Amino acid sequence: MTDPSDSIILHFIARIFMVPFILIFGFYVFTIGEAAPGGGFQGGAIMVAAVALIHMSVGREWAHRRFNIGMLSGAAYGGVAIFVITGAVGPLTGQPFLDYEALWLFGAEDSDLRKWGAFIVEAGIGITVFGVLALTFDYLTQPQNAPEQETGPEGMTDG
Repeated sequence: MTDPSDSIILHFIARIFMVPFILIFGFYVFTIGEAAPGGGFQGGAIMVAAVALIHMSVGREWAHRRFNIGMLSGAAYGGVAIFVITGAVGPLTGQPFLDYEALWLFGAEDSDLRKWGAFIVEAGIGITVFGVLALTFDYLTQPQNAPEQETGPEGMTDG
């Protein structure tokens, strides 16, 4: 399923045209998340489609040079850290978890607290979803080792 294609046209279309547009659209859905339908989960899932397209069109080795396991793991853990740190600012200042009024510590204006808080949380969710789904796709498409066949007495294989 994820063997690279031999078509130069497919490589060109996937890498030059499709992947950048998929990433831009995913980022767009991600950025409008606090004001319109969409958000971190949807944007992150759309951006994983670019990773899947690279895997299927160009091959696993080339995709790992662009989206390596360490980067994707860092995205998964980093997104969770962004979410938890944003939420923990409230309890550290005597407010409830994920209370955006505590963000005044970082110099945000009172009218912008809700907007910035929602954006930071959406960023954490989007980065986490991207990392986790890309790692899941990579794991599920790993080549499986073929079971070893037993040889008979004359060197012939069974089955």
